[in-house]
Amino acid sequence: VRFSAITSSPRVIALLPEGLREEMCVPMIKSMVEDSAWRVRYTMADQLVPISNVLNSKTLRDEILPAFVSFLKDCDSEVRTIAAERTYALTKRLVNATEDIEGVVDVVEIVVRDVLPVLKELVTDSCKFVRVALASNVVSLAPEIGEENTSEHLLDMVLILLKDEDSQVRLNVIASLDSLSFVMGVRNLSNVLLPAIVGLAENRNWRIRLAVIEHIPLLARQLGRHVFDDEMHLTALCLTWLGDCVWSVREASIINLKSLTDLYGEDWAQSAVVPEIIDLFKSSSNYLYRMTSLNAIGSLSEVLSKDIVEREFLPLVSDFACNDPIPNVRFCAARTLSSLVQYIGEERRKSDVVPVLEKMTSNEEKDIDVVNFAEAALEKLII
Repeated sequence: VRFSAITSSPRVIALLPEGLREEMCVPMIKSMVEDSAWRVRYTMADQLVPISNVLNSKTLRDEILPAFVSFLKDCDSEVRTIAAERTYALTKRLVNATEDIEGVVDVVEIVVRDVLPVLKELVTDSCKFVRVALASNVVSLAPEIGEENTSEHLLDMVLILLKDEDSQVRLNVIASLDSLSFVMGVRNLSNVLLPAIVGLAENRNWRIRLAVIEHIPLLARQLGRHVFDDEMHLTALCLTWLGDCVWSVREASIINLKSLTDLYGEDWAQSAVVPEIIDLFKSSSNYLYRMTSLNAIGSLSEVLSKDIVEREFLPLVSDFACNDPIPNVRFCAARTLSSLVQYIGEERRKSDVVPVLEKMTSNEEKDIDVVNFAEAALEKLII
């Protein structure tokens, strides 16, 4: 009964006259905080945000916030977990509700004084689900509490969570880093946080490496080319992912390099990326990495000039890849040629592409998959 009553309480409270809402609601919240059943406490912690939406700012500050802090300290891990998941939403509601009445600074001081010390304890909570939930929320608090409080109180928590033994905790922090960089600024982020992120880039868990790669374009935009390249040497790190042992990581690294080329321009790609992709093909004894090089060529050709495609990429694909001893590399080469033709002039198509594809469809080619991909590429040329 208590469980159902809590679930429906936000709608019921909203129907009451404003003068009666606090009078009816506050005693219920206080009793539920101390309820003996963890499921009741869990449900109340879950419903604090919708309940707070129909109460005034004074009640929110004086009654809802202390109840929320109690749930963060609850003896049951499920209650602490749901409270941690609601941390950002309730803090934002508190700041927004009191902005015009009490002043943001006063409310932020209350959050820093009453909430952050409890969160600091939770970053090392024995239950990993509490830490996972907290990791999704704690970074997002940065815009609400400001740069000074973030640097003084929040950053240490973030660094601890980035080193957590559970991979999902680290993933959740990485996914929220844009909030932190927005508040702290590029210089502070690069000095304090990026070394930890770079360390995660070489983590044994491939999902961690994948998450880092997916957030590199965001960091690149915020850092700028000088910091990204000259100070943090992140371009070299991005290129090492092309040789990762996991296919998903290699493919994500290609998408990442394409995004960086869009951001930093063709000159950057020509000097920093193109030579490395070509060298990856020529120096790799493992055919999988040669295929990765070809996939990168196909992707980057979409954002590079016709001159670079014809001068740098076409000779590698037509002269080397199409004659590779491994059939998988040859049909990948045929597929890459098929995607390159739209960026190659008519003269080079006739002199460099058509003869190679015709050879790959002749009796000299024994692998049926190579023949099929080459025929598909030829048909595209004819069309």
